[in-house]
Amino acid sequence: MKINFKQGLLAILLAFTFSVPLSAQKKTEPAKNVMVEMRDGNSFNGVLKGRQGDTVTVESATLGVLNLNIKNIKSITALDASQLKNGVYWFENTHASRGFFAPTSFNLRKGEGYYSNILIGLNSVAYGFTDNFTIGAGGDAFTVLTGIAPTVLYVTPKFSFRGGENFTYGVGALIGSFGFNENRATAGIAYGVGTFGNRNNNVSVAVGYGFAEGSWSKQPVVTLSGQYRVARKVSLMTENYILPNVVFGVTGARFMNSNFSFDIGAMYGGLFGDAFSGGSSASAVAPIPFLGIALPFGHKKM
Repeated sequence: MKINFKQGLLAILLAFTFSVPLSAQKKTEPAKNVMVEMRDGNSFNGVLKGRQGDTVTVESATLGVLNLNIKNIKSITALDASQLKNGVYWFENTHASRGFFAPTSFNLRKGEGYYSNILIGLNSVAYGFTDNFTIGAGGDAFTVLTGIAPTVLYVTPKFSFRGGENFTYGVGALIGSFGFNENRATAGIAYGVGTFGNRNNNVSVAVGYGFAEGSWSKQPVVTLSGQYRVARKVSLMTENYILPNVVFGVTGARFMNSNFSFDIGAMYGGLFGDAFSGGSSASAVAPIPFLGIALPFGHKKM
């Protein structure tokens, strides 16, 4: 039997078509774990099954399959595996962008922000204008309101980028102004920071150079900090500053939920004189209590 060119080509195409696995002909998206927050205040986690018109279908392990009107949903947040611990949802660490005070290289996402208060007097706000750029501003409320001491005001811009699955890096600055009215001085620090780990458990190393009235320091300030989330609502934290002949820091814990965080710790420090070069001059400061609160606001776009 003779087979012409057209018949042969058709046979090859048919053979190729039926040899392609069905899974390659129709791709299915993996199930997406989500946290659903309703407008009435209830929330639950489950698997997002899909949306048809104004109806969103979510399958919950405890509530079954739910068909929800989108008008009643406040937010749907995608979860990754690290946020599910033995089937229990661990809300995301909303304050991963900072330790007690010093920055990590994590940024606030676009639309996220927070207000913080440290030791009653120091107030600040921060906001994520993009996923890679956050800026904060703050000051000492006591000096601003009373005027009995030089006022302190500052801004904290920061750019950050992902360098790998468990590494982020960034650059930023703390730019401050202090003094009385027209007799004010400008000073601050410009830094680079790298963070190893995820938003729950991480270690950050930052190196910065101080500046004041146009002059730069010749030696850097090194900051070593870390966070370790030991429970759903508790993280252990440490933050340490190393300057020439001076070391000080804060160690303690952060208690948090998705709407609030409370920091408690002990501040410590030491003046070492020429101890690092073989001398014996050294003195330490007795630990001082540290307290801070923070309130997140805004939302992130999924």
